[in-house]
Amino acid sequence: MPSATAAYRKDLQAHTRPFGDHDAEWIAVASLLEHATGATPDDRRHLVGEAARVAAEALGPDELTRLARREWGAEPSAVIDPITLLAVIETEVGAKALAGTTLDHALQCMDGVFELPAGRLLAQRARVAYLSSELDAAQEWYDAVLKLGLQLDSAELQTRAALGEVSLLHMRGNHPKYQQRAREAVTLARRAGIPRYVGQAHYAVMMAGAFFKQFDEALEHGWEFLRLAGSSSSERAFALQSVGQLLFDMGDIRSARTAFAAVVGLDARPHIHLAALGGLAMSAATSGDAATMEWAIAEILRLRDSVAPRYAVTMALVEAAIALRDIGRVDDAARMRDEALSLAVAHRFNELSHRAETLELTPMPAPPSPAITHSGLVESLRGLEPVRLPRHVAVAAGV
Repeated sequence: MPSATAAYRKDLQAHTRPFGDHDAEWIAVASLLEHATGATPDDRRHLVGEAARVAAEALGPDELTRLARREWGAEPSAVIDPITLLAVIETEVGAKALAGTTLDHALQCMDGVFELPAGRLLAQRARVAYLSSELDAAQEWYDAVLKLGLQLDSAELQTRAALGEVSLLHMRGNHPKYQQRAREAVTLARRAGIPRYVGQAHYAVMMAGAFFKQFDEALEHGWEFLRLAGSSSSERAFALQSVGQLLFDMGDIRSARTAFAAVVGLDARPHIHLAALGGLAMSAATSGDAATMEWAIAEILRLRDSVAPRYAVTMALVEAAIALRDIGRVDDAARMRDEALSLAVAHRFNELSHRAETLELTPMPAPPSPAITHSGLVESLRGLEPVRLPRHVAVAAGV
């Protein structure tokens, strides 16, 4: 595995600038753990404790507590908890190589003793692999999380393993099993009682329902997902983008565009913005708004080489191709589709490969407006009216 400094340099190549005010502490934590792997048992315990102290100081007491409550619904208590939570932040801001190295070294220091705190560390390692498009490695890590969850009778770890499997099934395009496991994950998550994972399970069922056009079920779970979204801008943005996509798939372009435009105006991670930009490009094209579509696609291309997961980039490129097709720019749509297909094949995104390969380049008619029954979700989104982009986005788009 790479050293702490090598991993950080790799992350920095994509990010181009420091991640924040505590990058030096992040590197120090990984370096301390790296040294601990080759130390005597007594020295190892000391070095792991020192790494945890540095991690806790880098996060600060309030953030440490907030993250622990969000991630596992409890206060941090184990020595390694600050290390796990620091890796959560590193992952979220795109320092995935450093997070992976930190977690790998921490796992080597466990001395074969795996209790719940180590399971949480394992689950975060699986997530890093998943977000790095290392699907085979992610599968192995999630299998390990499930095994430990069963041994400890931990609903939390079993839920996290199930949600990880659901994500992998979605990436690989196995939709029937994806839907089955998503429904099971809702039951597991409710047993675990951690709102974050209950919401994620509802999200998965919503996405499966949208794929199979089972919109009643999708709306029901979409509303629960939106209701359970956290208070942070990024969490709210992800929920709005997701239900916006559902409504777009249903043909409610007006409500969908409202949601996508709202997301673009929020502070969120690149992969969330990419998803919203893809939806905004398609909904703008369907509405005949070429200026907004052009702006959205330009933003997708700007974020193409960012730290965003390759799946998010590939999906956004497919949706940009659809938008260009629907507005009659067939040659540009073909180029965008070909770039998306190349990425999908390289990363084994089977669903996106199939979607790009089968994308018809003849402009498609706008979907009919749906007859939507009263829904808390739809009413909530329409409360964001009027349908318009945030002011800074509207100015950039020239609308």
